[in-house]
Amino acid sequence: KTIENNDDSDHSEANDKVTFDSNGQFSDDLVEKPSLLDFLRNHISPFSGTGDAYKWFIQLDSTFSDLKLSFRDRIEILPYFLGGGAMIWYSLNRQKIIDYHDFCQLFTLEFLNVKSPPDSHRSSQLTNSFSHISPSVILGKNSMDNSMDQLLDTTTSFIP
Repeated sequence: KTIENNDDSDHSEANDKVTFDSNGQFSDDLVEKPSLLDFLRNHISPFSGTGDAYKWFIQLDSTFSDLKLSFRDRIEILPYFLGGGAMIWYSLNRQKIIDYHDFCQLFTLEFLNVKSPPDSHRSSQLTNSFSHISPSVILGKNSMDNSMDQLLDTTTSFIP
């Protein structure tokens, strides 16, 4: 809460505001020191949906981590660092972004051109990124009929 002093005495503007902390105690620290949001704004540029999303995200997350911000605080601060297309995306996905983890996943999918991680039902259908040969060729033609435990068995030989 802020109470402004409206008298005409010769006080600086900073001294004209009286603040109270969350416990209702008088505090002039908030007036003289920049807020966390001001500090972050000086260190993190807003992301508009274009530009280097990876660099922006690493800077944002590193700064949050350096300041030891809780995930709850991070999710509350995030909208202040989004603009343009990124803010529209965030607004449209707000219902899906319950916590910071959700934001990280959805942001990655939208702006970092990373495909969603495979679920256990599709893992046997993925291709080998080095040889571009389907897993059924590598593990044998009957491997698709095997259980996931057998597919993950490291003692099974494969054809190079």
